[in-house]
Amino acid sequence: MTATAPATDVWVERFTGARSQLPGGGRVAARRDAAMADLTATGFPTQRHESWLYTSLAPLVETPFESAPPLEDEALDRAATLLGDLPPAEDGVVRRVLVDGRLAPTLGSPDEPPEGLEIRGLAEALAAGDADLETRLGTLVDGRGHAVAALNTALFEDGVLVRVRAGTRIPAPIELVFLAAGDDAPRAVHPRLVYVVEENAQLAVV
Repeated sequence: MTATAPATDVWVERFTGARSQLPGGGRVAARRDAAMADLTATGFPTQRHESWLYTSLAPLVETPFESAPPLEDEALDRAATLLGDLPPAEDGVVRRVLVDGRLAPTLGSPDEPPEGLEIRGLAEALAAGDADLETRLGTLVDGRGHAVAALNTALFEDGVLVRVRAGTRIPAPIELVFLAAGDDAPRAVHPRLVYVVEENAQLAVV
C-alpha cells in the first residue's frame, strides 16, 4: 500500500531544495538519495500495514510542516528559558543541548568529556571529514522499508556523534536534551544520533 502522491511529493520537493546544503560527502549524499527514493517508492505506512495496525500517521502526513529556521539569538534565548525549567546537570554529567534539531554548544554543560569519550555535532564531524562516521552512518538504520527512518536519513541537518574508545567505561551518564524553540507553526526537524561504542567500552545516555 503506497501513500497518496502529495504525502511524499512535499518531502521530495523539500529534499530537492535542501540537498546541496545538507552536510556530508558523496557517500552520505548517496545514502540520502537512496532513502528519499525508497520513501517515494513505498510511501508512508497506513494502518493496513501490520506494524502500524494500531497507529495512524495520517495526522502527521497531512500536516503542512515547515522547516526550522537557522539558529539565531532569539531562538537560543527561548531555548535557554526552557532549559531553565529543567534540573541542572549533576556533577560529572556532560550535557549537550539540541535546539530545533541542531546542536547548541553554548547551552550545554561546560564540562569537557572525560578521556576516551568524544561528543560532537554531527554536522561538524561530517564537515571535518570524519571518514569513520561517513562509513558507519546509515549502516544500522538506512530507511529502507521504514518511511520515518528514510525521512530522517534524507533530511538530517545535525545531531550528535558519541564515540567511546575501546576499554573506556564512562562513570557518569551523558544527557542529551532536545528543545523546540519555534513559534506555534508546525515544524519538522530531523536530528540524527550516532553512537559508536568500541570493544569493552560502556556508557549510559539519558
